[in-house]
Amino acid sequence: LVEQKFLVEINVEMSDLASMDSVMYRFRSTHEQSVINGLMLNDQKQRTHFEVALHYQSTHSRESGTENPSDSDDVSGSLSTDITIIPTTNWQLFHVTALHYDLADAHLPALLQYYESSTQLAWLGMRDGAHGRLLSAYLMLEKMLRDATALNIYVDETTEQKQTVASQMVKIIGNKELSDVLKGITKEHLRSVFDGDILAFKTTLSMLTKFGQSVGTIEKDGYKFGSELYLQAILLVLLVLDDDAFSNLTSNLDSFLKETNIQEMKHREIPEVDNSKEFDSDTLGSDDLFSSEDFDMDDLAISFPAFSGLLTFYRDSPIGANQVQETFLANLFVAVTQEANEMIHVLRTKCILSHLYLKHGDIEKALEECEGIMDIYDHDAYSLQLVNTYGMDWSLICVGTMASTYLFRGQFTAAQRSVDFLTKQMQVIDEFASSTKVMSRGTVSSYYLRLFDLSS
Repeated sequence: LVEQKFLVEINVEMSDLASMDSVMYRFRSTHEQSVINGLMLNDQKQRTHFEVALHYQSTHSRESGTENPSDSDDVSGSLSTDITIIPTTNWQLFHVTALHYDLADAHLPALLQYYESSTQLAWLGMRDGAHGRLLSAYLMLEKMLRDATALNIYVDETTEQKQTVASQMVKIIGNKELSDVLKGITKEHLRSVFDGDILAFKTTLSMLTKFGQSVGTIEKDGYKFGSELYLQAILLVLLVLDDDAFSNLTSNLDSFLKETNIQEMKHREIPEVDNSKEFDSDTLGSDDLFSSEDFDMDDLAISFPAFSGLLTFYRDSPIGANQVQETFLANLFVAVTQEANEMIHVLRTKCILSHLYLKHGDIEKALEECEGIMDIYDHDAYSLQLVNTYGMDWSLICVGTMASTYLFRGQFTAAQRSVDFLTKQMQVIDEFASSTKVMSRGTVSSYYLRLFDLSS
């Protein structure tokens, strides 16, 4: 093409590409580009786009991206193969790379690059642009999951049981059937479409939760689609939990699983692979399916925004969630945080659970959860972490709510114990770290006055 003078070399010295160490060209005529593109086979086009994407990706570390993009700099989201724009900023570079991966039908790298572009745009405060890239990343995930259902993958009994239990749990939380695509997804399907890359899977979970937050904020009635995104993230987390963690999770939810007729996941050995089993030409080999590399979630904190976001939708939006949905979701959130063994999240979810019980009139359980909070709370260990993560020390807010509940029930001894607990915390809490002390100090004072009046 260069010899036939279809291409012209770009004057790199006059552009923002001076840091690139390779010669770059563009077509002299868009008409000639269109004709040559039309003569190429689809496979040739895809291989070309893949190579271009690899080239752009290799330049990421060399691109400074210091210029602030403007709306006029935006790269078209069209999947036309006539992509001639030269990216000059990080978000553009990620986006163009994603477009070429997308056109090459390389869905996973396209997803990751779209997500990186959205992150860069969000950092620049370009919320609408970030939202559009998140949508593109989500569409890549949809294609990956559809491709996964078409795979003929051997699934052992334990994996199949986990998929059944996880699907039933998400069905209860969402109060409706899963889509046909999600019904057929197991951990082995996810391992295949993510190429065994657990880091890419975790990035995808982050994409889902951020897209859920973006949808809920930007789009009209966004809580509807946002809740679907959160439910999908929760299902994927449950499927990729290792067997022991999933068994512990269902054990902690034993009473709720029995109430909803969900069979508890029991510990059992994974059956050995039958190497004599035949696979068709589209099936991955057994060495790939049962790789020694782990494809397990070891950091569940990345999924917490999905649980918290869905609980917020259920609480604040007109989505019409019933008591079973809210209570089961909150208890699942508690169980997941216990599995992650991070006490500040356990405390936060217990606060959520206590208020949910109180909201639905189950006062005894609400008080029981709050008593559990007081048992495990340690100011020095958890207060500042709660403030940094959740904005304030919600444990003290919850105990304050329960103190008033004890008062209204006439349980003055229990109310006094709660007020004494709060008084002790008021002496050590950092009033500059959050509004917790300001909010609670007046509450505690009013409780003392009320207790004094009642005791008189």
